[in-house]
Amino acid sequence: MAAVLYPISAHWVQGEGWLLNLGFVDFAGSGTIHVFGGTTALVATLILKHRRDRDGRIDTVHPHYSPLYIGLGSIILTVTLTAFAAANEYGGEAEAYNRALIVVNSFIAGAFGGLTAFAINYLRREVTSLIVLARGFIAGIVAVAASVETVRPWAAGLIGFFAGFTYLLVAVLV
Repeated sequence: MAAVLYPISAHWVQGEGWLLNLGFVDFAGSGTIHVFGGTTALVATLILKHRRDRDGRIDTVHPHYSPLYIGLGSIILTVTLTAFAAANEYGGEAEAYNRALIVVNSFIAGAFGGLTAFAINYLRREVTSLIVLARGFIAGIVAVAASVETVRPWAAGLIGFFAGFTYLLVAVLV
């Protein structure tokens, strides 16, 4: 599926794609990747429906995670996403500034996303959670990824804030 459908959507924003011709800016293809992945996951869950046991009843899936592995995975994902974005090719005098701006904006958005999710979760439940902090951090980095080279640091913080809030809102609704 990814070998057939993803290149079509990626071509829309790269090369001579119609979205690119309309002025759509997608830094390092992150908008294409996240929208394609999210849409694919949504369609797959709608097709597969609920998980059922042998008797045909809906099987509840109990959470299985380790805070240590979630924290470690978040750190690895943060470093790799930031390195990938900062390694994008530039030219001219602005190269060092743009690479530094990408790293700063990534970490600011992640910090605001993580702290927002952490603070709201603490105010709501009166418990601290490394898992909420890590997921809010990743939500902030993913939210700012498409515009990380063009926004100012204060805007990256605002994007991260809304990403952390949105993560918690979706977590409550689901």
